[in-house]
Amino acid sequence: MSDNAARPRCSLHPNFVELQLLPFGLPARRTVSLSNEGPIPARFYFVAPPKPRESVDGQMCWDDDQPVSPPWLAIEPDQGEVAPGETAAISLTAFVAGGGPASAAAHIAANPPPPHLPANTLDTILILRLEDGADSFVSCHGLLLPSCFGMDLDALLTLGGSPVLSAGDLQQG
Repeated sequence: MSDNAARPRCSLHPNFVELQLLPFGLPARRTVSLSNEGPIPARFYFVAPPKPRESVDGQMCWDDDQPVSPPWLAIEPDQGEVAPGETAAISLTAFVAGGGPASAAAHIAANPPPPHLPANTLDTILILRLEDGADSFVSCHGLLLPSCFGMDLDALLTLGGSPVLSAGDLQQG
């Protein structure tokens, strides 16, 4: 048996997850499938995306203390094993709740979308690693439905007499 035959081979479908409009307090669940196409069991787990930081001595290094997903997105299961010829369902649940540094609004402020995308865009890329195998990527995209819930008071004050959510926004959701 060659070295490559002893490595796990899996496919992940879909690679792009559209979460659509995400209202405050209502979960949006999507499922991705991990299929083991190889002859050996495949152990998988999610890893944090690499994020550079400056070390104590001024050198650039990778920050190993990053979460595998933003606080508004849960992965279940986030690790496991798939037998040869089997498929595992992995649930991705987006849930917009609360305020503070773990909120979706804080995620948008810390990771502003490019100018060509709406300001309420929630995007992330998940990295699924196969033990002794290749990494796979899942791109997740959603839009935070504007709401007074989870907004800080300063942001609410800037609205003046305008509603946070218009009737047109309600019809789209």
